This record gives sequence, structure tokens and C-alpha cells, in this order.
Amino acid sequence: MMKAAGAPSRAEARERMEREWAALEEALAGLDEAQMLETGVVEGWSVKDLLGHMAFWAQEAGRNVELVQAGRERQVKRPEGTEVIDRWNAREQRLRAGRSLVEVRRELEESHRRALDALAGLAEEKLSLDLDIGLRVSGTLLELYAVDTYDHYQEHAEQILAWRRRGEHDPKGVT
Repeated sequence: MMKAAGAPSRAEARERMEREWAALEEALAGLDEAQMLETGVVEGWSVKDLLGHMAFWAQEAGRNVELVQAGRERQVKRPEGTEVIDRWNAREQRLRAGRSLVEVRRELEESHRRALDALAGLAEEKLSLDLDIGLRVSGTLLELYAVDTYDHYQEHAEQILAWRRRGEHDPKGVT
């Protein structure tokens, strides 16, 4: 099976995962707990909220890869449309509201590791599987994986850095 045009390879996906994870860690460097709990980073969300949000989507990525590996592609769930995505995001934010920052960071780290491990264990022939299977999902498994993991890390790291520049959260060296 050939790789779809524009789809990342496993090596490219892994490299981007590591690079965007490092950039996220750099964006978080120097923030204390009070700063991470302060709302207003994005639409009333705190850094902690964004970390929980990324944890959820990385969990989804790992779960989806595991489902495909097990031959259960039809069980891959995706929100259909912006309204549903917003409901999923709001639900996940509420679920993590009572959790500590330490718990949410641990969840993100575990989700990131699960997504990496799932990718590493995926059979070569399933890497470019087309997920246009009636779920209003179009693209390959690796393209979906990118959206739910490293593209998300990049998006939210950039938002955190922008928030830090706007406020009193910009330690020397953050650009």
C-alpha cells in the first residue's frame, strides 16, 4: 500500500511528535501553578485546561490507532462538525475541572506516551489506511493522528506563548 500524497510517514510523525512536545514543554517552562490555573489563555481557558484538552485528543489518537491495529476501524469515533467538537471539548474541560494540575499534566504525559506507543506498534500496511468510512472523516490514519496530537501541541504551544507575551508571564528567553 502506498503512502497517500501529503500524508506523513511513521518516522516523520514520530519526529514531529517529539519536536512539538519539546516546543510545548518550552512554552510551559517557568510557569508556576497559579499562572497555569489563570484563565484567559484561550477563550476563558487556562493552561491547565489546554493541557487537559490536549490529553483528551492524544488519548483519542492512541485509541484510534489501537482500534485500527485491531481491525476495528468502524469503531473510530470522530465528532461531526464544529458544534459537536465544541461540545466534546466543553465536556472534557468540565471532566478535568476538579483535577489538580499535577493530575492533568500526568494525564497528558501518559496520553502522549500512549499515542507514541500505538504509532510504533501499528502494522506498516495500516499507516496509510483511508478512514473515509462513513464517519465524515476523510484522510489517512496518520493524517488524523497528526491533527489529534502534534498539530494540536503546536497550536496550543503557540497560544500559550502568545498569552505569555501579552501578560506578565514572559520570562526572559521566551520568544
